[in-house]
Amino acid sequence: MNKNNKKNTKWTLSSLLNNNRFLLIISLVISFVLWIWVAIEQSPEVQRVINNVPVSIKYEDSVPEKLGLQIFGKSDYTIDITVTGKKYIVSSLKPEDFSVIANTNNADSSGKKNLKITVKAKEENSDFYITSYSDSEIEVFFDRYKEVEIPINVDIETKLENIVPENHKIGEAVSSVNTLIVSGPASIINQIDSINANIAVDDVLTQTTTKQAAIVALSKENTVVDTSMIDFSDNNVTVTLPVLKIVTLPTVVEFKNIPSYYANHTISYSVYPSSVTAAVPVDLVDSTKAYVVDTIDFSDIYNKKNTYNVNSNESQSVEFLDDNVSRFSVTVDASFMSSKTITIPKENISIKNNNNAFNVDLDIDSGKTVTIVGTAEVLDIVIGSDFYIIVDTSESIIDSNTKVLNGKVTSPANKQCWAVGDCDIKVSVK
Repeated sequence: MNKNNKKNTKWTLSSLLNNNRFLLIISLVISFVLWIWVAIEQSPEVQRVINNVPVSIKYEDSVPEKLGLQIFGKSDYTIDITVTGKKYIVSSLKPEDFSVIANTNNADSSGKKNLKITVKAKEENSDFYITSYSDSEIEVFFDRYKEVEIPINVDIETKLENIVPENHKIGEAVSSVNTLIVSGPASIINQIDSINANIAVDDVLTQTTTKQAAIVALSKENTVVDTSMIDFSDNNVTVTLPVLKIVTLPTVVEFKNIPSYYANHTISYSVYPSSVTAAVPVDLVDSTKAYVVDTIDFSDIYNKKNTYNVNSNESQSVEFLDDNVSRFSVTVDASFMSSKTITIPKENISIKNNNNAFNVDLDIDSGKTVTIVGTAEVLDIVIGSDFYIIVDTSESIIDSNTKVLNGKVTSPANKQCWAVGDCDIKVSVK
């Protein structure tokens, strides 16, 4: 039985040696092993360049850090490293296999500093060596940090003789922000004297226009300051150029605290001069019918010829253009009316909109005496109980020392009369 087993084994090996497929596999294995051996033991040395190896700047616990100096501008540096070694080794090298450190010991003051570079492999016993590298030092800008707030000036750049049509003008340019917080290297911040928001106008403007502005920093000598290392609190500044049309408008006054009768019946008045030249936003031209000189409180209109001298009003949407007119004269003639003194009873005096922080109460024992102006026919029939006084605490500044607040007298509905003068009401504040 053992002899038969030996005979079968011998026959099997012989069969394998005579099998072409088996011989092919054996040949491939032997060839691969020989190729590996040649590649490792007999391969010649080659050179290879490893590109974009990052440079680490030693900053923590460094000289510049202790002096309060920071890195500004470019901070990401790379170099190219040339290595020599066996092909199978250098072909697999990557940037992270190297340690590249920039020494900061000489960065002891503000300005550009050349930092020497140390290059080595991270694995000390590497089977390759560094032949050369693209840079032996890098230039880094160090400075102290500074932050300031600077107003913005708008500057219009154009080659046009006029940027608006005839009988139009540009109103005051409006910047989306009035100031910018500028931060960065102190030595550069110190050079900045002003900041311009520059806008270019290439075509005639027929309507109010908003444009993106280019931010330009200028020195005292009016030269442009390089802001490549500077940060601005807003990099999206816009400037609005209002386009106004020059028109002639009649002059008018408005009234407040109007008695109900005069809400539907205008009281007679006159203004001198009766018209002015003004500039109106083009989108408001059709709806702007007059130039409002002033607002007159009915409590200031007595039974006489009332004259008010008013300075030109620059607070409204239209721009006053008559340089030869600095004041207006307004006349409200109520000399044909009469006056009468009445007493408004205590029960007709009330507090409105009581303050959350303080509780305001009336501090009066009797009614309030006021002077009424109106037509003689109306004054003959009105009495004190026809009127009411409301003290609106939301219209006053109140503290614990407040003793008096102004009250408003409401006139009887559809009656041609009103109260004149101040109406001070005593109060207590808790």
